[in-house]
Formats: sequence, C-alpha cells, structure tokens
Amino acid sequence: MPNETDFEVLPPEMPGASYTPTDLTPDQELILKQVEKLARILDSAINIPGLNWRVGADGVIGMLLPVVGDVATSLASGFIVVQAGRLGLPRAKLAKMVMNILVDTGVGSVPFAGDIFDLVVKANLKNVDMIREHFQLPPMERSWKTPPKGGDL
Repeated sequence: MPNETDFEVLPPEMPGASYTPTDLTPDQELILKQVEKLARILDSAINIPGLNWRVGADGVIGMLLPVVGDVATSLASGFIVVQAGRLGLPRAKLAKMVMNILVDTGVGSVPFAGDIFDLVVKANLKNVDMIREHFQLPPMERSWKTPPKGGDL
C-alpha cells in the first residue's frame, strides 16, 4: 500500500497577504475587467500574421500619428491609473503606473525608435498586472487563443 503524503498543490499564502480573488466586490471585479479590456486594446489587440506577435492601438496609432497619437493613447492609459486609484491602490503604486505611462509616451514619441519601443514595451498590461498583484491575483493572461471566462476580451 502506498504511503500517504501530504503536499500542497498551491503555494502557501504569502506573509501579510490580505486579499484573495473572492475579496473583490462586484464593482471591483467590473473595474478590473474594464481596465484589462482597455489594456488589451492598447497593447495587444492585433496579431501580426506569421510572427505570432501582438500589437495594440498604442503602437499603431503612434506610428500613424506621431506624437499626437502617443499623447492620445497616454490619456487612455491614464484611465487605467484613475481606476486603480478607485480600487484603492496606494499612491506609490499609482506613481509607478504614471511613470510607466510617461516613459511609454516619451520614448514612444521618438520617430521610428519610439515605434519599435511601443511594439515591444507593454506599459498598460504591466500596469494591469500591478493592480492584479495588489489583490494577490496572478498576472493577466497574455494569450488570446482562448477567450477568457465570461466571453469578455
């Protein structure tokens, strides 16, 4: 007869962890879904055929409308930060999120090199991951091969 062994499938709780996915209110869950959808649109909505590389509106608009497009998409990125504030993220995390957007906007405004930067650096997805980390949630799924639960983007 095999010996019974105790093992954990999931890692133990992190010290000081105060949030679990079930701790999110319905309003918080709705906000999280909204910012995830916006981040996907801005950073990874379009698949480049043959390369299996995803780009978003941030990179495309920045290429088509240099500087103006980068500023416009940074305003949309700012909505993610505002919503993070509504979710209760601390000011230090909000400041880091703003810095991610400023770097994305500043470097993205540089002709050609900034376009490549926008295609590689995904500031909005990174900011959403900061929100998810705050609530002890895993990083946002990057693949669009299967639709997320609930049929949302």
